[in-house]
Formats: sequence, C-alpha cells, structure tokens
Amino acid sequence: MSKKIMAIGGGNIGECENNIIMPYEMEVFDREIIDISDSPYPNILFIGFADPENMFTYFYYFKNNFVKLFNCNCKLIELSDLSNKPKISDLFDWADVVYIGGGNLYTLINIINKFQIEDNLLKAYKEGKVMCGNSAGGMCWFKYGNTVNPNNKEVLIKQKCLGIKNMVFSPHCDEINGHFENVENLIYEDNLVGISLSNCCAIEIIDNKFKFISSSFDRYKIKPFGIRSFWKNEKYVIENIELTSDYNDLERLIKPEKLYYSEIEDDVKRLLKRRNIYFK
Repeated sequence: MSKKIMAIGGGNIGECENNIIMPYEMEVFDREIIDISDSPYPNILFIGFADPENMFTYFYYFKNNFVKLFNCNCKLIELSDLSNKPKISDLFDWADVVYIGGGNLYTLINIINKFQIEDNLLKAYKEGKVMCGNSAGGMCWFKYGNTVNPNNKEVLIKQKCLGIKNMVFSPHCDEINGHFENVENLIYEDNLVGISLSNCCAIEIIDNKFKFISSSFDRYKIKPFGIRSFWKNEKYVIENIELTSDYNDLERLIKPEKLYYSEIEDDVKRLLKRRNIYFK
C-alpha cells in the first residue's frame, strides 16, 4: 500500500479577510490530493489544532471547497472529541485523507502529544491514507520545524515533529516569519536537508518518490519557488529547486549533496534581499 504525504508551503483557500474574498490559491493542491487518494470522492478528516480559536471558520471555507467543488465528504475533529478515543479512532478509520490546517506548530504538536493522536496519524499513514497539510500542517510530518510559543513570540523554538520523513520542511519562504530564515540552524546538528517552499508551492511524496507542484498564482509578482539547503564541510549550501512535475528518487532529495546544481533565480534573490533574508 502506497504511503502518501502532501506538504503545502502556504496559500489562500478563498477565505474572507476584511470583507475581501481572497483567491483560491490552493485549488491545484486540493485536486492533486483527491487524485492520489483511493477514492474519486474521498472522505476528508480536517484537523485544526494549529489554530484552535479559528478552527470552525477555517473548516467552513475548507469544507466549502471540497464539498461544493469536488463532492467530497468532510468531518472535523473538535477539541471536545479529543478525550473520546473510540470516536477519534472511528474518524480516522472513516477518512481517506487526513488534512492538517495551518497555524502555530508548537500548539499543534502539543495537542497531538497531550491527547496521544500521534498513533492515529502514523497508523493512517501506514494504511495509505493521504497525509497532508498547509504551513504548520505541512511541517509536522517531518523531523523539525521552526515555531514560537504563543505566550513568547520573540523566541524561536526548534520543534520536534512527527518525523515521518527525515528532513526539514519550511513553508512561506517568500515571507519574513522565522521559518526559512532559521532553517540553517534546524538542519545543522543532524546533517539534514531543508526544503523551503514559497506560498503556492507543495511537495508530494509517494513511497520513495517525490515531485513538486506549484500553482499559477504569483503573490509577490514572481512565480512560486523552492530552495533546497544543507551543510557541507561547514558551509551552508543553498540551491534552486527545479519545479518539474516528474517524480524523482526521494533518497537523492534528502541526501546532503548537490542535486540541482542551479543558483537561486535573480527575481527570488531580489525578493529575499528586500526582506533582508540572505543575499543581503
């Protein structure tokens, strides 16, 4: 049975902000999630622990897309469900797709640990359900992520995650948020590879193969992009990810050696320089 992960670097889901309907940047990823599931109309279990205060609003827009556009079935794990282990097990058994929403990684992992949801997630992954998520919901499948304690937002935390794949995933690398800027510190001691993706970009992993997916949206007037990084001989190496739609060998991606041999593109350098992130 194939094991599947989709980690998304960020994107709008058509939510309303300040009376403005945001674009549906996630559509290409949502379609792909359905395509790689075991059903044309999958059952999708949404987990909003990374942003508990806005969980129901997030789920409203999420469900609006998957039900109205794709005829899927969606259910939400509520915080009040977490102590009911039989109900949690039933929800995971029902699901073809497990989708974790964005928010704060520290909050997400602490709730998962407190209520022992990790076993349910790992079982679902081994059963071939599509394990996916956006932002914090994308980081959680890998070894570490950058985050902050909501009570002390000035200090970055190296958050241990589920560790299904032995690398670091960093979302929103086209923004200043403490994720991409600190990847070099996350991967240093463990000799890991970091995959940093902009909004509107995702990595799909099926068994030992991977590919990158991007949408046509150009939020900051440049196309979506990815950066691969690792330490080699005490030097921090970064290279441009070639966003092809072909599947490639995952072992090559996670090995701390040159893979793409391509420099960061000039428009990306200019964006990051304006944000005082590298290329200063």
